Amino acid sequence: MTTKENIIEAFWKIYAHKPLEKITIQELMDKAGYHRSVFYVYFKDIYDLLEQEENDIIDKLNEILPYIFYSIKNNHILPNIDAKIYNLFKENFPKVNILFGIHGDLSFIFKVKKLFAKILCDIMQLPTNDYKTNLAIEFFINGHFSALLYLYKHSNKITLVDYLKIIIPIFNTLFKQK
Repeated sequence: MTTKENIIEAFWKIYAHKPLEKITIQELMDKAGYHRSVFYVYFKDIYDLLEQEENDIIDKLNEILPYIFYSIKNNHILPNIDAKIYNLFKENFPKVNILFGIHGDLSFIFKVKKLFAKILCDIMQLPTNDYKTNLAIEFFINGHFSALLYLYKHSNKITLVDYLKIIIPIFNTLFKQK
């Protein structure tokens, strides 16, 4: 692992148990095993580190969500979707779980919801200024987030493909094509 990756890993270990505003650079660098000055080679401050990590997660979601929503819209699971989602989950869901948790970042949750809504509206060709559509989107996104967090915590109980098979009828009920 690179120095930057070690710092990031140490950050997530601390952030899982401590609010961001209580994390000091000294504490982080002690955990990572580097001198405090090394931190500033990669980040301006703790908030910059978090923003870089969040942007990385958003970029990855932006790559895979259209693929997932297209799969759901067309009532079939596209090839390799299980591997694509699994890799996204494995790498990022522990971080997302922290970001959605007790010490999480509310602005990140809103960014992810906005991204989900935009991609969903684009793929499904939904009106963005319709109250009922926006309510259905909120319902779907919030339920989906909760279900995904539950799925992550119980990952040995159901596969991601089986999860998609469960949500396809729900999705299609909420967003029927006219």
